Amino acid sequence: MKQLLISLVAFFIIFASSAQSYDPSKISKKAVDLYNKGMSRAQDGNLANAAGLWLQAIETDKKYVDAYLSLAGSGMGIKFQEGTNTAKQGVSTLVGGQVTISHKDLEDRMRIYLTIQTPGTGTVGSVYISSLIPSTSTTAGSFTIKSTSATDNSKVAWLIMLH
Repeated sequence: MKQLLISLVAFFIIFASSAQSYDPSKISKKAVDLYNKGMSRAQDGNLANAAGLWLQAIETDKKYVDAYLSLAGSGMGIKFQEGTNTAKQGVSTLVGGQVTISHKDLEDRMRIYLTIQTPGTGTVGSVYISSLIPSTSTTAGSFTIKSTSATDNSKVAWLIMLH
């Protein structure tokens, strides 16, 4: 489920950041060749090699959506570290409808995506970021997740991405 969520987020970021519509015929020949070699390796069962070729295709042509999707779908591409104060993703439990997370690498230009991972026993509401305090060179920043229900005690998964 986590891999599917990450794949979908990556897919929407690619399209949201592109001012032009996707036209596969405008992808560079070198990127297409790398992508096709990756597909061949994947069909042979060599996903690690395939993922490397798809990554090269993306580096060759940043707008190659098929390469992004293949890389994300392979389970070999998009990886995030999870853990206290170094995470780019995590899970936190709401208490009284809110929770504040401290993080050492927060910036104003970051986007934080939320989803309820496990509904709590209280009234489950919609979750949102109510505040974001950027980190400084000497102090960790923080962000607060709130629910529209003050009795919500759900577990909320969060993913931080640089915008």
